Amino acid sequence: MPHCLPEVVSCINQKFENKLIPFSSTLLKETAPYIILIEDHARSQLTDPLYQYPVFLGEIEKMIFCCLKEKGEKEELERPTELFVSKAMIYSPYHYLMTFL
Repeated sequence: MPHCLPEVVSCINQKFENKLIPFSSTLLKETAPYIILIEDHARSQLTDPLYQYPVFLGEIEKMIFCCLKEKGEKEELERPTELFVSKAMIYSPYHYLMTFL
């Protein structure tokens, strides 16, 4: 998984630039646990804990797995066993940390 994270981030950003998704991403940590910073350009108003927004979390996970699948078509890919999403308020109310285990 670690060798493909830059490609996953690139895939997410390319989808954002093509206006297919409202998220962009930045790779923050390339070693376990792997961390990607996700920015929500739609500026969703998520004031409650994230678990109360299953559709929003599902969109983020779908985006990640879509890019992993696209990368996996080129080579055998180890998928993360766990994904955790948390608010990254230090950046803004519209940033989220995606941690892969």
